[in-house]
Amino acid sequence: RADLFKKSHVDKIEEYREIGKKMPRVLVIMDEFHELFSNANDEFAKKSSVIMERIVRQGRAFGVHLILASQSYSNITGIDRAVFDQMAVRIVLKCSKVDANLLLDSGSSEIDQISIDDPGRAVYNSEAGNKEYNSHFRVAYIDPSKHRGMLQEISDSTKKFADPRQPTRILLSNIEDNNYSIFNQFPTYDAESYKTPGRLYIGEPLSVTNNMTMDLTRSEYSNLLMVGGDTEKARSMFAFAIISLCINYWITHRETPKTPFITLFNCKPLDDSYFKDTPKLLSEFLKLAYHIRLSMWF
Repeated sequence: RADLFKKSHVDKIEEYREIGKKMPRVLVIMDEFHELFSNANDEFAKKSSVIMERIVRQGRAFGVHLILASQSYSNITGIDRAVFDQMAVRIVLKCSKVDANLLLDSGSSEIDQISIDDPGRAVYNSEAGNKEYNSHFRVAYIDPSKHRGMLQEISDSTKKFADPRQPTRILLSNIEDNNYSIFNQFPTYDAESYKTPGRLYIGEPLSVTNNMTMDLTRSEYSNLLMVGGDTEKARSMFAFAIISLCINYWITHRETPKTPFITLFNCKPLDDSYFKDTPKLLSEFLKLAYHIRLSMWF
């Protein structure tokens, strides 16, 4: 955007639009943003800090705006506090006195006026915390049962503005909530665009881009090692790896295999019912009647 503005001899998005050019504003909403900056020595935190600082300092002129939300402000160490001084609008709900004083002048006295039994009440300030501009208000309430429907409406209504190769979507917590996930599309997926039969879909990256994948090919170093101590996550990745291979086979052949094409080796006694039942459940729910050979080592 800076290059475009320079070529058009303008400094702000409003001026760029005034000369007949089209450019949308970009609104970045980041919940629990403190997770990025809890460790000042983390490389990811350092990179994120540089990007955020540039957006905060220069983004407004280019039509890029940030909304940051956090349950705590006082423990953020990975970003310069001067960056937050550039953010004029602050909304503070019931919180610790330390957080309140950092965000608002004499903030603790303002927060003391909010009862812990009065949910939704907050202090609004549009002048970088200047106490003369503190104003109490109540946050609009939305029934939790309506949240998902509203998000889906937003996602559906913005499809027409998106690049068809990268559809607009609302990033939710579960695969079943994402209509654009391969796991929700594979019955009608275009086989011509699929070139890697051994592809595993192992998750979603922390950005609105393609699914994170691992391609298993007949080549050197084409192996995958997973290490961790979270049993539930290990089970989930195990299940999705099997689903990926089954989807790949179905897309490529459009028929069920005549012989087993997945072999599972378990190196511990079968005291985990999940491991025993998952292949059976996947076979029933996918309705592909695929074959899995289960081998046990003791």
